[in-house]
Amino acid sequence: MLFFTRSFRALLWRNAIYRKRRWLPSLIEFFLPALCVAALYFIKLDLQSDPNSSLKSTIVTATYPGAEDAIIPFSFQDYVTALQANRKCIVDPTATTAEKLLGLAPLVISGIDYRDWPVPFVFCNSYACKKRGGDATKYCTYRSLALAPMNADAAGEVQRMLRFKDYVEKRYPQLTNRSALPFDHDFIQIFNSNEELDSYVTSGTYGEWSDGQYFPKVAIGIIFSGGDGDKSYEYTIRTNSTNYNSEEQSARPVARTTPSTERVFDPYKREDGNSCSYPGAPNMGKYGGSCTGQYILNGAVTIQRLLDDWILSDAAVNVTVAQNSAVFLPFPTKEYTKTGFYESIGPFAPLLFTLGLLYPISSTIRSIVLEKELRQKELMKMMSVTECDIGWSWFISLYSFFAMSGVITAVFTNLLYSSSSFLWIALFWQLSFIACIVYCFLIASISTKATRATLMGIMIFFVGYFLPFIVDYQDGSSAVITLLSLHPVTAYTYGLIMMGYLEDAGVGIQTSTLSSSEFPSGYTFASSLSMLFFDSIIWGIMSWYLNRILRGDFGTALKWYFPFTRQYWCPKDSIANEPIPTVEDAHVPVEAISETMKRQRSQDDMSVHIYGLRKQFGEKTAVD
Repeated sequence: MLFFTRSFRALLWRNAIYRKRRWLPSLIEFFLPALCVAALYFIKLDLQSDPNSSLKSTIVTATYPGAEDAIIPFSFQDYVTALQANRKCIVDPTATTAEKLLGLAPLVISGIDYRDWPVPFVFCNSYACKKRGGDATKYCTYRSLALAPMNADAAGEVQRMLRFKDYVEKRYPQLTNRSALPFDHDFIQIFNSNEELDSYVTSGTYGEWSDGQYFPKVAIGIIFSGGDGDKSYEYTIRTNSTNYNSEEQSARPVARTTPSTERVFDPYKREDGNSCSYPGAPNMGKYGGSCTGQYILNGAVTIQRLLDDWILSDAAVNVTVAQNSAVFLPFPTKEYTKTGFYESIGPFAPLLFTLGLLYPISSTIRSIVLEKELRQKELMKMMSVTECDIGWSWFISLYSFFAMSGVITAVFTNLLYSSSSFLWIALFWQLSFIACIVYCFLIASISTKATRATLMGIMIFFVGYFLPFIVDYQDGSSAVITLLSLHPVTAYTYGLIMMGYLEDAGVGIQTSTLSSSEFPSGYTFASSLSMLFFDSIIWGIMSWYLNRILRGDFGTALKWYFPFTRQYWCPKDSIANEPIPTVEDAHVPVEAISETMKRQRSQDDMSVHIYGLRKQFGEKTAVD
């Protein structure tokens, strides 16, 4: 077996002697990664002892919501009333007396508090108001309610859609009275299928006038997808995930304002008020950062209530539910410690650790490539040392060295991230070091010059730190994040950022939080661990392959298809089955093979076989 061959043990001993002779550089390689993490830990201690530090930990007391925290959503009747109202430009009621006296108070649209407007069907822009008392209806656009079956040829879905439309128009007849509404288009728009609705909202005329016809924007869509029976109702409420209800609320384009329903979240937010706040998103009001509040502000809760009322009516259930009867309260929050320190060091912790790894990485690459450059590897092969012995001896020597360094790094990391489990932190660093070692093998396999390989290796290694800034781990594409994480530095950078996020949330890396995510991307700390493991496997296989097919300055390389040959995997069987070549030329003296040699060849294969040996100098053939 590999680990019991004399050559393998000799190579391990050789590598240990190298470490002993280079004891000072080895100590630097050993402690440098841990010292980088320790530096952050001592910075944290210093900030915590500073009473004026903005990053100092604070205790947030427990809260118990009361009546003043209750959220009462608008009913659909409130929506209809908002659609009918006449709008005027008025002085902002919240302006101070001084602003009103000096004429500095801004003009707003009557009946609408743009700071907290919960009606997605009425979208107004008070910035357009220039004259007090002027008609503001023209500064508002009125969005529609879209209805569609999932499939155009599903008669049952179409019938249910039409029954729902009739129910809404009979219960709220104002919606069909053009004289009662300040707009001319139909409030309820009918589409033949979900695909037709998608085409409509992505068309170039969406929300515009074209050929004398206005194509209103859709506030909410309801897709009817049938059901198993008369008492089974299946439907989908489609809200605009980037919606905001007033022009004054506009912010970063396409910023999310509605929680994603594509995955089940396990959020670690301590307060309901910021449970669904996204960077750069519009400020939709008092409850705009709450997940429940966003569903209310975007109309999902009100339309759900309207559908529930219709289902009761359609199913002939004689039940009446009062309007505005649903009240929402956030959950109580228990006392917790709020830091923010880890969010602040999020971009710098991976950078510091990467800088700490540059010297060990460069030293490792140089040592492996220098073996090829000085022809030591070819000499060992001439002495029957296999490529497998050489490669695994390097890996075992390097990992046994860095594994201990990883344990010390994990100790300081656990002091820094005190809420996290030491077991998972230790596993994270072990996988990180293994991935980095395999990265060194990959760089060493494509170069035969130590200086060139070292420079190339540290540059490519350092680039990996900047790759996570291309895609945000919270709302970026999971496929792109996975692709970028093929670089080991990117994989552990995402992991450190995620570790800091969970630490700020007060839960840390635990078994229960390992695979939980509250982000649209679905990224978890387990994703980082799995990518580090995958990187170690995929780049290990790649370095094994490249080491054998790339020809160095000396020796020969295998064919690119060698993994598919029997000779590579079973060399002894291949030699035993090879026929002994014969020489047809009578002028060539051939020494007959003795019976002893034949028996030796068939039994233990201790003989050397040379076939087709040829050496030519210019036009002269020396051996053939």
